[in-house]
This record gives sequence, structure tokens and C-alpha cells, in this order.
Amino acid sequence: MVQRAHGLSLEDYDRIIGLIYRAGADSSGWNKVMQALDDHLGGAHLALYGYDLRSGKALEDVTTGFSPEQMASYHAYYHRKNPFIPCLAAAPTMQPFTTDSFLSRDAFLKTDFLNGFLSAHEPVGPGAGATLLNDDGRLLVLCGHVRFRDEDAQIPRLVDLIRMLGPHVGRAFGIHRRLGGQDVSHHTCEDVLDRLGNSVFVLDRQGVPLFLNASARKRMSDGTAITTDRDGLLRFRDTAAQGGFQAALACLTRMDATDPSRPFRVEIAPGDVVVATLDPFRDDLATPGPWARPPAALLSLTDHQLDHGRVDLRLGALYGLTQAERRLVMTLAQDRSLSEAAQESGLSIHTLRSQLKSVYAKTGLNRQAQLTGLVQRLSCLV
Repeated sequence: MVQRAHGLSLEDYDRIIGLIYRAGADSSGWNKVMQALDDHLGGAHLALYGYDLRSGKALEDVTTGFSPEQMASYHAYYHRKNPFIPCLAAAPTMQPFTTDSFLSRDAFLKTDFLNGFLSAHEPVGPGAGATLLNDDGRLLVLCGHVRFRDEDAQIPRLVDLIRMLGPHVGRAFGIHRRLGGQDVSHHTCEDVLDRLGNSVFVLDRQGVPLFLNASARKRMSDGTAITTDRDGLLRFRDTAAQGGFQAALACLTRMDATDPSRPFRVEIAPGDVVVATLDPFRDDLATPGPWARPPAALLSLTDHQLDHGRVDLRLGALYGLTQAERRLVMTLAQDRSLSEAAQESGLSIHTLRSQLKSVYAKTGLNRQAQLTGLVQRLSCLV
């Protein structure tokens, strides 16, 4: 069941979710998303922004409550004074934090970031935020700051909203990446999808293909690995992939999934494995649209073998996993049990359980299936 934030009706929740996934296909929609969040919270200063840790540069942002002059000063100077960037870089993704959880109030009150930027026009300061994506040091952050007098009432609402909607925002950015960074509209959707190198299937709520791009049509031309059944539903010959696809579609169309997209593997032929990702493709994206029925999902297949070296580096850099912990994660991600991992490594089951407990604490996960999804996501990042 959907867990909703304080005071957010089911109708408002569905409307905001629709705006988020619409923005995933057309980036001009992020202003509407942020305005909808601002309307719900009332008076918060919100920001959805990117930051490149390697270059120390602020990337694009969408904000509410901040004046153009404030944002100009942020990009020119104050992004380098943001005391929360190191915290955001080290924090597990999708886990909200408050300003007080990373910086004492006394220290915060003395920062240039507060006195020169946040409180430049009114007494705004305390807030909350979360890192939604961390792609080798390129951060996507959703955060907000409120007036000091409102923090007791507003901070819990802000944390709740970020926890509930942040994963959907992160997933929507994943859609934009899989669309090659291109915006799509009713009139350009099929042309944009046809130009993509990866195979893309637009599906309705039941899993019936509404449109296949050129690459997807080629994959289906031999009628073996990917087909449709007598009811027109998409089917995979790979039974594990079929199970993953059906579960993902059911969860996605209910719109109650709070985790980012979980890629799954599809065996096209012996030795030919692709990575599949199922994303929401909301009804309002193509209504009336070019298809007979409203779309609900976007299935992308990417030719990509698991890059163990890349994943190993990212597990260490993003989550602080030790070499032994990274080795355990990679073993479990290959559908091996903890007992099998112990036998292969020569370590005791008790040692591996201790390592796994540490892995879960550092990543914020709690199931082996989630670790498998994490490994696939880290391998797919470009």
C-alpha cells in the first residue's frame, strides 16, 4: 500500500507521481514537480540539483523560494561553501537526513552558506535532503530549507516527503538517461525511441507491447528469446527473466514501489545476456497519444555484460565496503547462497554473516535480492 506523507491526499500523490514521470521523459516538467512539492509544504525553499564532486562544480538545478539573485550567487560562489556536500557524497542514496544530523546548530549558524546564501533575504536555515543518485561523484540531490520558526512543524513533513517521493525522482532521471538524454512528446516519442541504440518496448498495464523501436523489432524478428503470447502479452523464453518482468510490471503499475528501478538479466542466447530495466511510462505522457491504449511502462534492453571491476570500485567509493565485503556482494549477486559463498571463499559462515551484516548497514539494504539489484545498477551506470 502506498505510504503517503503528512497531509498529502491520494489524489495529490497520484498527481505528483504523474508529474515526476512526465518530467523523466520531458525535462521541462521539473519546474511543475517542484512547484507541486512547494504547494504541498507551503513556504519551504526547495532545490533539486546536481553537483560534480570531481570538478567541484554545481550542475543544473530547479528551485522554489530562492530568488534569481540568490541562485546566481550560489553558482558563482556559495556552492563551494555548502557544508553538506561532503555529507551528501558519503551518505547512502535515498536516505533523508536533516541539517542537524550532520552539523551542530552552533557550527551551522557560523557558516557562510547560511549567512551569505540561505538567509540572504529571510531567516531560512534548517532543512533536510537526500542524495538520490551518486554516479561516480556526480550527485543528484533533493533538499529543502525552512524558516527557523517553522522547523518543528516543517522538517518532519519535508523528511517524509523526500523519503516517499525521492526514489521516484531518482527513477525518473534513470528514464531520461535511458532515453539518451532526449526529451519526448506525443509527436516525437516514436522518432526519439527509434534513434536509440538499446531495445525499447512501450507497454500497457497488462504488458501488451504498444510500440517497439527499431532495435526491439529486430530482437523480436526471430521469435525465440522474446515473443508475445496468444493474448498479445510480452513473454521471455528465459523463465527467470519472465518472473522478474511480471513481478516488476505488477509492482510498477500499482505505483507503490519506493525503490529505484531494479535491472534484471535476460538471456537472449547462450553467452548473450542483456540487462533489462522496466520504468513507469505514465498515462499522461501520451494521452491522447499515438497508440490505441495509454502506455504504462517502458522496457529497455541494453547489451551490457556485468563489469566486475567497475562495480567493485563503486561499491568501495560509494558505500565504503571493504575488499572482503565487496567480494561477498559480488558472489551473492550471482545467485549463490551464503553457504556456497563460504565454501568458495574458505571462510566460516559466521564470518560471512558478520560481513553481510556490515554490508547491509553500509548500503541501507536488507535482502540479497536488493544487493543483486544494486550490483546491476552500478554496472549499468555510465
